[in-house]
Amino acid sequence: MDKILISELEFHAHTGITEAEREIGQRYSIDLEVVCDLKKAGESDDMYDSVDYAALCNAVTDLGSNQTFVLAEALAEAIARAVIEKFELVEEVMVRAKKLHPPVPAIKNYFAVEIRRNRDDVVKVSGFGE
Repeated sequence: MDKILISELEFHAHTGITEAEREIGQRYSIDLEVVCDLKKAGESDDMYDSVDYAALCNAVTDLGSNQTFVLAEALAEAIARAVIEKFELVEEVMVRAKKLHPPVPAIKNYFAVEIRRNRDDVVKVSGFGE
């Protein structure tokens, strides 16, 4: 299957175990691997036969900037669900959510979670189609 790869979408998110950490927030960097059939777009050279990259990026950054989560895992799950629900061509998505400079002295760069969800996972979790 074909993939669209997006690397290092950055935004200020409100995640953290403590209320103070969620209130202050911190920088996140998101990597996406979006699995979809790009054959038609490759043949037609028409952007409407693909996933709108700008709309995809905006959906991820808007969600990450405007919602509050305790866990990076919950942020990644919400992003995966939004991508699959909003973009019809997407069959599967990998989300890598990197919390840049977390408040742990031993971590010098980031910590990350990576999840992979497909359309069936989102339908099952959402309760649709049952």
